[in-house]
Formats: sequence, structure tokens, C-alpha cells
Amino acid sequence: NYQASIATDSSAIRVNALHFFSDVVASAGVLLGLVLLKFTGWLFLDPLLAFAVALYILLISWKQVKSALLELTDTQLPAFEVGRIHKMIDQFSDQVIEAHDLRTRKSGATRHVDFHMVVCRDMTVQESHRVCDEIEAKLGEALSNISVNIHVEPCEEPGTKCVSCKFAQKKERVLKEGSSL
Repeated sequence: NYQASIATDSSAIRVNALHFFSDVVASAGVLLGLVLLKFTGWLFLDPLLAFAVALYILLISWKQVKSALLELTDTQLPAFEVGRIHKMIDQFSDQVIEAHDLRTRKSGATRHVDFHMVVCRDMTVQESHRVCDEIEAKLGEALSNISVNIHVEPCEEPGTKCVSCKFAQKKERVLKEGSSL
């Protein structure tokens, strides 16, 4: 069950697997206590082993409760995953002026990514949609079970201050020359 929880990234399956494992640990503790009691006669071993098993169960329970609370409160994805998302988005710096307001969370096995993307105001809807599709595909390759929502915004400073207006200038050149982007 634990391998299945890793493969599916399911906290419910992980908790169920740990529940079964805690039953195994408790049973093993009882068996070990009885065997040691039989051969040594030391009565203090039984409560000592019971305490060790109870402590183990409390520790794994706390870990799972903490994990569930983090999921329920929509906390951000782990830093290494957020870093991968930034790297993927940065690969599109020749087509995107900036990406901001990145929000991430995990619900069940699904990672949710939401951000705003500023593009050149001269970019068509079709062109900006193509860029969004490419970013979504890259993010899907980098992280499994991902849902991406991108809010596209036009740049507010057309001309030389707008880095991507160079994209529009390139587009004009290409159209004049009759080739493709």
C-alpha cells in the first residue's frame, strides 16, 4: 500500500498504509514482549515495549495529521517544486515580459499552479494562447498531476521599455520578409 501511495501521491492511501504498518508494529511489540517475558521473567519489558510502540504510533500519527492540515489549508507547494515552476516559466523570457502572482497548492494528488503572465500588447490572442499551451506542457513534463491556470495581461509600457515589443518588431520584420516566427 505504501508503494501505491507514492505512485499515486495519495495521502489517503499513505495514511491507510501507515495504519496497517502501525498494527504490525503493535503486534510485533506484543509478541516480542511475551517472548522476552517468557525467557527472562523481566516484568518491566512489557510496559517498556508498549511505551515504545505507543510513541512510534504517536510520531507517525502526528506526521500524518500535520500533512493533512497542510493540504487542507492550501499551503504552497514545497520550495523545490516552486523553484522548478519558476525555471520552466523563465524558459519563455523571449516571449513573456514577466510572470507574477504565482500561487501554488496541492489538493489530493493534484498540484494547482496559478499565475499572471504579462505579454506584449501587440501579441495576438492566438499567439499568447500558444505560449500558455507551451508553458502548461513544460510544467506538465516537470511535475505530475498538475493543473495550470494562466491569466494573460498586456504590457502597460509599449515601445522601447517593453522588452517584448521587440517580439512585435520581429513579427513585423518576419511578415515583411515573408517567413515565419
